Amino acid sequence: MMAKDKKTILVYADWISIFEKLEDAEAGKLIKHFFNYVNDQNPSAPDRLTDIIFEPMKQQLKRDLKKYEAICLKNKENINIRWNKRNTTVYDRIRPDTKHTDTDTDTDIKEEIYKEEKTHVERKIVYSKFYDAEIAKAGEDKNYQKIVKILFGENNLGIPLKSVLKMEEQLSFVQFQKIWYLKEKYKFSITEVLEEMENWKDLTKRKTVYKTFGTFIKRRNPNIEFK
Repeated sequence: MMAKDKKTILVYADWISIFEKLEDAEAGKLIKHFFNYVNDQNPSAPDRLTDIIFEPMKQQLKRDLKKYEAICLKNKENINIRWNKRNTTVYDRIRPDTKHTDTDTDTDIKEEIYKEEKTHVERKIVYSKFYDAEIAKAGEDKNYQKIVKILFGENNLGIPLKSVLKMEEQLSFVQFQKIWYLKEKYKFSITEVLEEMENWKDLTKRKTVYKTFGTFIKRRNPNIEFK
């Protein structure tokens, strides 16, 4: 019942009253059934008691999912509105009279990833040009393109990560390769880390995406060697 690419769920604190009334074995069956359900394994309840107790929890999960999908849809609509404006701003579409010297392949990549030129005047950064150059360095590495897509809206929040994109030093392909190696080794979600950074109130004090990313993953696992 989870939405595509959604990795988080709401667990309500008052559910503790349900678990406290169960024997340990019964609580174990319930929580195992819970996680099988939210991971789309379409489980059958192991017994009648688990089925009865889980039903109100399941209905709450369904309500939460509908709210999440509605928020994602609204965010996508807002993005489309910004993209379709005529005046070029930080998150608006490239004007029809904008000149390009890209190859057809590069143009396709632009259309697929962010479809727009993004600038931050104060820091004199043209994000699309920066990431165009880094994507070219990445060659056939589709994983780096996925990271750029995450930054520009293809994430659990459904919106561009504006605060991350305003940072002075963006994420280069070489830096991404180091992060990808650590991700494979320590099994963390790059998307979730970037989203945590986006929602961090002190992000404005940081300048470098790469170094800030390292700070966040070391919080999750202090044993990670990040240089």
